[in-house]
Amino acid sequence: MPYNNEICLLINGILQKGNLSDSRFSGAQYHGLTYETIEKDSNEKAFPSEYKNGNFEQVTVDNNYPLVLWHKLLGKRYDKVTGEQQFGGHLYKTREVTQGYCVVFANRDVIRVTQENLEALVALGFPNVIDPELVAPYQMDYCEVNPTGSSLITAAIWAQEFKGAELPITPENYLVRIDYQVITTFRNNCIKICDC
Repeated sequence: MPYNNEICLLINGILQKGNLSDSRFSGAQYHGLTYETIEKDSNEKAFPSEYKNGNFEQVTVDNNYPLVLWHKLLGKRYDKVTGEQQFGGHLYKTREVTQGYCVVFANRDVIRVTQENLEALVALGFPNVIDPELVAPYQMDYCEVNPTGSSLITAAIWAQEFKGAELPITPENYLVRIDYQVITTFRNNCIKICDC
């Protein structure tokens, strides 16, 4: 499904209006889908980057922001939707199950929330079933987002996201990773790839 970034942005918007709407989180940076980008002239350093306006922009984590959140995809599985009366190949529906995760960098001194409580705020703030009106522009009939696990080991998360880069995180900073799955259904012939 070519609309994974849009789903990530919907998740961000729901979190911003819900569990992360407190003034302590104002000024936070919310990124959509990111990709591992290898540092130029180095095969040993990689970092998450968001694709915007034809360029990759590196996600920056520092104390200028109380919170920085970004998403990555791990993989997908596709199944035919059965049980519905389908006339002709143009009406076949597919169910897609996407495994992904989001990473949250936080400054504990600014947001005044422990790592465990921030993990709960983000995981429990996930939208479950996204309003069909919000996903209809992306040719989806249904979209469900469910957290499946988490990690609170800052050094391990940093090593995975910023390969080969020194850990600049100070004691007031931490990282949280929330694993999730996205389940969508869509009509196969409705998917159009844009010229992005």
